[in-house]
Formats: sequence, structure tokens, C-alpha cells
Amino acid sequence: FKEQLAKMEDDFGVLLDQLPDETEIPGLLDDISTTGSQSGLEIDKITPQSDVVREFYIETPITIDVRGSYHEMGNYVSSMAAISRIVTLHDFTMKGIGSRNGANESEAPLQMTIQAKTYRYKGDAQ
Repeated sequence: FKEQLAKMEDDFGVLLDQLPDETEIPGLLDDISTTGSQSGLEIDKITPQSDVVREFYIETPITIDVRGSYHEMGNYVSSMAAISRIVTLHDFTMKGIGSRNGANESEAPLQMTIQAKTYRYKGDAQ
């Protein structure tokens, strides 16, 4: 049991390291922006929202508005999994924003708004 407890404490520590603290949010926003740019998207806006306090953690919603092709958006969503911090994606909305004259369906310009959420451990101090 002592070995299992030590392993669980180590695993918990690793997971806590993936949660940003308040001072790391600007770096996380940079990572979200860089990931979008590397995916070929145009970033219109990244807006952190007010924190939502839960029982054991604090949730920070972030609204992301981007423009690009369907495939670029797919690359972006899958690339978000590689960010070193825990970020979940929610409430996608997509709409066409340009003409499709001569463009194939997957390359037509789209606009996507997505709600990302990151989390912080509340800890005993809060």
C-alpha cells in the first residue's frame, strides 16, 4: 500500500504540473496563438473570460476566434492536444465567410469560434 500511495502521489504531482497557475496564463495564451498560426489559421481574437471556481479547481474559459480552411482548423484542434498544459475544447461554431467560386469544399474560408478551458488546482490555500 505504501508503494501504491507513493506512486499515486507521484502521478498526482505530474498531473498538477500540467495545470497552469495564474502567472502562467499569458504563456498559455501565447501557446494557443502559436499553435493556431502554425496550423495556418488567422487568429482574430483570444479572450480569457472570468474564472469559474469549482469545488477542487478553478476553471478559466478562453474564447478563441480564428479563420482558415476546414483542414487548418482540424490541424489546430488536434495540435491543441500537444500543448504542455491541460486545455479542453468546447462549443465549436463554424460558418463560411467567403465565396466558394472555384475553391474545393475543404479549402473554402471558414470562421470558427471555440471555447477552450484550462484549469488550476485550488489547493488548501484557497
